[in-house]
Formats: sequence, C-alpha cells, structure tokens
Amino acid sequence: MEIASHSVSHSNEFRNMPNGSGDERYPDYEPFVQDFGTVRNASIFGELRVSKFLLDSLTGENGVSFRPGHLSLPETLPQLLDASGYRFSSAMTANQALSHLPYQTMVDRDYDHLAPI
Repeated sequence: MEIASHSVSHSNEFRNMPNGSGDERYPDYEPFVQDFGTVRNASIFGELRVSKFLLDSLTGENGVSFRPGHLSLPETLPQLLDASGYRFSSAMTANQALSHLPYQTMVDRDYDHLAPI
C-alpha cells in the first residue's frame, strides 16, 4: 500500500496559486481556505512540500505520488513535483491524457520537454 499526498488545503484554486519560493516549510506554511474559490497564503510549492513532509514524518516513508484536490492542474505542476521529490502524479483523468495507461508529463505541460514525472 502507498500513502500519497493530496495537498494541504485541498483547494480548487490550486491551479491559480503562485508557485512560491520552494522554501515553504512546516509549521510556518499556513494556507487559509476561506471558501471553495478563495484560499490565502498558499502556494503550489507549499502544498507540495508541506503535505509531503507531514506524510513522510508520520509514516516514516518517502512518499513519491501526488494528486491535486479537485484535479486542479497548474501548468508548472510537473517541474514543481520534480523539485519537491515526487515521482508520480495522477493529476489528469484518462480522457485528458487520452490514455488509461501511465504517461510521462511535460515541463509547463507543453510538447517540447519531458518532465521526469
């Protein structure tokens, strides 16, 4: 069994969050979900790094998979997942990826550069 990250705030606004600095850390990272469409003090790096840290600390494992809440998909997600220590993402549905099989993501979700996710 694998325990995978599903973000900190589980916000539908994940796709619109700023990337952040990559220095986000627990316990200083404190996103505030006001309602379904509003989250403050949140960043993509914060959601990735802090949720991974919490799960790894609690389980003693090294989590390598991520799925964003509401399948909210920012363009920079592949490279930020890589920078945060993830190897796998289930951020897209089979219809979006045009496959139910594993697929490799692209940097900035373009068609020029493969990401290692």
